[in-house]
Amino acid sequence: MRPTFFGLEISRTGLFVSQKGLDVTGHNIANVETDGYTRQRLVQTAIDPFSTIRKVRPVEQALIGAGARIMIHDQIRSQFLDRQYRTEAHFFQYWQARTEGLKHVEAIFEGSESIGGITDVMDQFFKALNTAATNANDREQRVLVREATVGLTLNLNIMYDRLLKQQEAQNETVRVYVEEINTIAERISVLNKNIYAFELNGHHANDLRDKRNLLLDELSELVDIEYMETEDNKMIVWIGGEGAAGPYGSRKDANVLVDHINVRTLGTPAEAQTACPITGVMLNQPAWLDDSGKPLPDVTRPIMDETGGVIMGYEPLLLDFTRGKLAAAYNLANSYEGRSGETPGIPYFIEQLNVLARSLAQSMNEIHSAGWTHTNSPAGSVTGVNLFSYLGADGRIVDDATFDISKVSAGNISLSQRVTESEYYVASSTTQVRRPGDPGYADGTDMGNNINITAMYRLVNEQALALHSYAVKNDAGVAARVTDAVELDKLTGADGKLGVSVSFAGYNPDTQRLSITLTGGGRTQTVDVNMAGVELNAQSTIANALSAVNFNEFGLTLNFRELAADFDFSDVDNAVFPEDFVLDISREGADTVPVGSFFGFLNGLVLEVATTLRHGKTVTEAQLIQMHNAGMARVSLSGVSLDEEMTNLIRYQHAYSGSARVITAMDEALDILINRTGLVGR
Repeated sequence: MRPTFFGLEISRTGLFVSQKGLDVTGHNIANVETDGYTRQRLVQTAIDPFSTIRKVRPVEQALIGAGARIMIHDQIRSQFLDRQYRTEAHFFQYWQARTEGLKHVEAIFEGSESIGGITDVMDQFFKALNTAATNANDREQRVLVREATVGLTLNLNIMYDRLLKQQEAQNETVRVYVEEINTIAERISVLNKNIYAFELNGHHANDLRDKRNLLLDELSELVDIEYMETEDNKMIVWIGGEGAAGPYGSRKDANVLVDHINVRTLGTPAEAQTACPITGVMLNQPAWLDDSGKPLPDVTRPIMDETGGVIMGYEPLLLDFTRGKLAAAYNLANSYEGRSGETPGIPYFIEQLNVLARSLAQSMNEIHSAGWTHTNSPAGSVTGVNLFSYLGADGRIVDDATFDISKVSAGNISLSQRVTESEYYVASSTTQVRRPGDPGYADGTDMGNNINITAMYRLVNEQALALHSYAVKNDAGVAARVTDAVELDKLTGADGKLGVSVSFAGYNPDTQRLSITLTGGGRTQTVDVNMAGVELNAQSTIANALSAVNFNEFGLTLNFRELAADFDFSDVDNAVFPEDFVLDISREGADTVPVGSFFGFLNGLVLEVATTLRHGKTVTEAQLIQMHNAGMARVSLSGVSLDEEMTNLIRYQHAYSGSARVITAMDEALDILINRTGLVGR
């Protein structure tokens, strides 16, 4: 027969399972509002009967199971839904962060009550020219032209400064996000250690895993991630794209952020920073660091010496990433691709504003400098006076003698020095203005005309304006002279600081080729110019051979011209370029920048900002739906449902009561057996 107290043991297991179920249910209910909490569950199974092997057993002696026990206490979670949500999350966060950044750009172009929109200020400028054209000799009209010009340049300056601050803010955001990634990585490694230790005895670290999953969610918002848990419960997390190959194993392994309890560190070291070609801002580049905080080397990008034959070192190993908040901030701060690019950043819009400022200064100055000022100006009626200028490095207005259109930007464009001094320097006439008594005065026709200022006003309707290429000049404002090696980052061209150097490796008389090397930004390119048939002591033929040396890796074309009369290249053993020629630099495809009309270009720029923003909003809204759907699918499976938990609560409560009632019944039966059996007949 069965053991006397066996029924109590069965009921005891029922009590334990029901009590554990009540505890888990209460834990679920208590965490219904806890962010990242995953619903837990109990999986129970029957305890098999305790049996010995017998061929024949009477039915009344059939063994009964020993009650119930808990098989699993785990979470209701789907790895597939987790991955789907995190994939949608880093896409959504990328577009949302990008859209928020572009909203600030749009607000800058729309203007504010204090300065007005750029379109309104441009309109006031041309209205002032039109009004002055009706009475060019009137001082009040000249003052209006001067003040409208000041208002236009000030508006461009303010827009440039605000856009620059937005670029700097996004650039700083890159550094902040990199620090956040490092912090999350450290926390994940600590949780990995705790989870691994907790689960060594076979338990499931549900709440610790919830915390780790929440950190993975946060990490997926910052950057695109991949992760896996090995068979021995060790987690590996990758971030970014494929990364760089080399001694780090596969390209994917180069971007390992967390390997169980080991953490790699990201940073934005100075060695990895690059200068923005538009604004000169030192841009943060996320790079992998060693234990000492120095950037790890990228063996796929060696730094060569001037000969190109000796490796001097390696460029920093940069993080390759495409999505998440980090990518959004990085693209906004770095990207200067426009209509042909998918994601134009703030530098692109700054450069478009620069093109407008340069085109305005170039077109207006070409007409204004050809006209004559009023005779009431301090210098009398003179020609060659610019309307626009720019602020030099010392903060002063550059005078007309050293004016260089290549240095004009929306950030430094200003009224010229002479027009600032006197409104009578506004050149409205195409002929010299003389008053009675002045030398050369003939009759009233010498009082000048308004043809020149009318021509300036008519530019408002010009539809074929273009910003032409120009020679590179040095800080002194004269055409740049180069020797056998010159740092071109001291020169400015259409794209601002170039940050490259050019050197001449010499002439090979056997191959009749001249080697020219361009170095900068971690890149080196040597171009061999064919000098066959070129008279080595003939300036014109050499200049023709060197008129368009194309460095396609840099997107630059170099033109060597205006060789000195005594230039002699026939001595090939001492083939060094002299100092007496001019170097022109232009970007490929950018010799002439089409502008169209001022208002057309400006309206197109404002429209492009709005279109880019609208595109961002559209993608953000669509991506939000995708992320929301993925999140809801995950919540529907893993989230706590109060209705379901209330049902479980009642179920476990009844099961507990039932097990307790069985114990009571067993107790009563045992009482009869122990205390009353055998008492009949006494």
